[in-house]
Amino acid sequence: MAKINNAVAKKEFSGDPYTPRPVFILENQLMDTLELQWHVQQARIRLNAMNEAKIDALFEGLTGELRWFTDTIRKRLQCLRTEGSHYVEWSSSSFWRLFAVDDVKSFSQFEALVYGYAHYAKQTSKAILSLERLGDPGSSNLLREISRATDRCLRFVEIYMEGCALNCDISHLPDWPVDPLNPSSSE
Repeated sequence: MAKINNAVAKKEFSGDPYTPRPVFILENQLMDTLELQWHVQQARIRLNAMNEAKIDALFEGLTGELRWFTDTIRKRLQCLRTEGSHYVEWSSSSFWRLFAVDDVKSFSQFEALVYGYAHYAKQTSKAILSLERLGDPGSSNLLREISRATDRCLRFVEIYMEGCALNCDISHLPDWPVDPLNPSSSE
């Protein structure tokens, strides 16, 4: 193999073909985000029959957050890409198979989303560490912001799951914050 004298090329290619590059890490994060977004939409469709304004607002908030995740990851990828698009090998996460597809009970739907968000948070944390090791503070800071928003989403889904488990009146559950950057503000 030829010796690389260009400092930028040295940073881009460490010589180890198995070292992940920031673009690949972010592309995998984007795929995980899209998968979670799909499952949130499926739960929303299944729970639509409940016709509860609070649950609708919760799903609207979760969907908005996930849309923001995908948009910001895509923008970051556009900044990092210097060559054509890459092939990302993707398959559905196996843990989703633990949850019944046709179960329309609200507890089951929220339980699946709790596990989905927890898995997503774990994958995001791993991606942050990898990006830090690779020396990409811009991408790792972006994923830290996404991680904080993911934690907020997870807390709300957990509260709604517990409320359904205890057969609480949905009107007593907290509202999704109007301004997601300020969780204390609500409708």
